[in-house]
Amino acid sequence: MGGFQVARPTMFAADIQPPQSNPSQMLQTFMAMRNANLQYQGMQQEQQMRALQIQEGQIGQQSRRALVNKINSSDDPASLGLDDLVKAGVQPEEADAFLKAQAQHKQNVAQQDASTRSALAAVDEEAAGQAQAVRNIDPSTTAGQARRQKQYETARQNMRDYVNAQNSFSRLR
Repeated sequence: MGGFQVARPTMFAADIQPPQSNPSQMLQTFMAMRNANLQYQGMQQEQQMRALQIQEGQIGQQSRRALVNKINSSDDPASLGLDDLVKAGVQPEEADAFLKAQAQHKQNVAQQDASTRSALAAVDEEAAGQAQAVRNIDPSTTAGQARRQKQYETARQNMRDYVNAQNSFSRLR
């Protein structure tokens, strides 16, 4: 990590002349000294701010590294708690954000699973109804066999349409 170059003040102590008996010149000298001091203080504050920003960035990087290391070294990352993460060197805000994101992910997966189960149950129920309609036709005659075959083909197409509709509906959720 490189150091910062501090700009030199435009006025040095050697440049300041001893006060003369002229009050306006004394005021000018005082103002020049004051301006030089303020300029130097401003540069110091800027340098401190830059150093603080760098330090905060380094702390954030260390915290993220600690989070990744703790997750990778854990047998069950889902069981990690705030205390575990903070003890591992993760900043409390980042640990909290990670745990909230993890909880949201679990909730999304559960919601998706419920939606999938609901869609599968609806498809299953529709398939049972279509199959019953085919079974209700007596195949003992040639006309019955033809009607049953037609009902079977219609049921297959209906099921394709129904499954496609369920897929479209579940994507919208």
